[in-house]
Amino acid sequence: MRPGFLLTVLIVLTLAFISCESMEDALRDAGSGAMKDVVDSSVSSSSTSTPGSGGGAVDFKSGEVLVAFEGNPPDDAHYLIAKNLTPPSADTKDEGEFLFVERGSTIWSKWYFDTYIPDKDELELGMEVFFCGSGRAHFSPLTTSSYREATWYVGRLTDLDELFKDIVYINGDPYQLASVRLPVEPWD
Repeated sequence: MRPGFLLTVLIVLTLAFISCESMEDALRDAGSGAMKDVVDSSVSSSSTSTPGSGGGAVDFKSGEVLVAFEGNPPDDAHYLIAKNLTPPSADTKDEGEFLFVERGSTIWSKWYFDTYIPDKDELELGMEVFFCGSGRAHFSPLTTSSYREATWYVGRLTDLDELFKDIVYINGDPYQLASVRLPVEPWD
């Protein structure tokens, strides 16, 4: 046999092995994600999206809010989805205790926001919005897990020219419209 033939066979087998491994991971992730999406989408009808109810395929579950976990809230902070364990009160100095959905850890914070998915006609140039870091326009469409486990930020809508394609520009970068949320209560 020729050495070139053996090298070709070795390369083909290596690529087949690598693609099988990534294919297996992709199928496993897609399978579990698809089932999770089906289950979560049936629950999301009772989510926090109320006012505009621009609702998409993914959403928060009922009672979930965005809570700052680092940075300088409200504008320059990182947020995660959390559930309230102890409501804010005068006894807790207006801080609530929250359980982060993605991490399982808790935090006391006064920086929490009940949010909803807006309708397109609610969005205005210059408006501050929450946006999902994994929702860039060139990324794959958001899945339930990428939406719910992502870090969220506050940014300003800088361009709405591609809103008809469900793309908005936040701080100059393109994002999927599905990655945008508004606070239920106006910003302070």
